[in-house]
Amino acid sequence: MEHLRNVSSVKELAEVCKDTPTLVKILMDAGLLMASQNCKVCNRDMKLKKVAVTKKSDCYKWTCLKTNSCPGSEISVRNGSIFEGSKLLLKDALVLIFLWAQRTPCTGIANVLGLSKPTIYAWAETLRGVALETVSSRSAMIGGVGQTVEIDESCVTKRKYNRGRVSDNNQVWIVGALSL
Repeated sequence: MEHLRNVSSVKELAEVCKDTPTLVKILMDAGLLMASQNCKVCNRDMKLKKVAVTKKSDCYKWTCLKTNSCPGSEISVRNGSIFEGSKLLLKDALVLIFLWAQRTPCTGIANVLGLSKPTIYAWAETLRGVALETVSSRSAMIGGVGQTVEIDESCVTKRKYNRGRVSDNNQVWIVGALSL
């Protein structure tokens, strides 16, 4: 995780992730790829095996040794991660995630990576889901014994064409809480 924490530009990200084996190790350290896997057949620990490097390969796969009870299964290094089922190169997927986190518009990400807009939109939807799940699971209660919590709400509206009454369709309620 330390490698990715100090990255502030796409250029720096490209330097950190020069080659796929290094990138796989960094993603495992960051928790974006599984650092260990169990065989689905025999439930033993699988070994991370380096495979021949091609333009589209991830350089590693999880393998289980052949035994009497197991025929020796293999699974992708992406198994059980956000990258599972994706055809994107890990480097491109990481750049996409970085640009999305920087609030780069989807059309800008598509232009930078040379990918289709539907691909970027699908990834953005997945990333929003992961972010929502993370924030929901880590939400902390505010206040406590001897602390005051102030809660306020406001209704923000806009008149249609600056005339007449306020339409219910143009109302947005904002609620805020502050622990003192």
